[in-house]
Amino acid sequence: MSAGQEAAYVSEQEAIRGLSVKEAMITQFSHLRQDAVLKDAVKLLLSGAQQDFPVVDWQGAYIACSAAPGLLTP
Repeated sequence: MSAGQEAAYVSEQEAIRGLSVKEAMITQFSHLRQDAVLKDAVKLLLSGAQQDFPVVDWQGAYIACSAAPGLLTP
């Protein structure tokens, strides 16, 4: 581990000290409809901390999960 990585780790540890799991977790989730286009996915990705998006059909039933790295990989 480099000095920079160690400093980043220490900073992260200080930032989360005393937080409960409830305070640290995402509590509102966005989803993508099966007819969404890449622009919709990128907009959601850039609007928050969520990196994975459930994909649902027109009735809201789960189909799959779309992960951020997969959105930009051909």
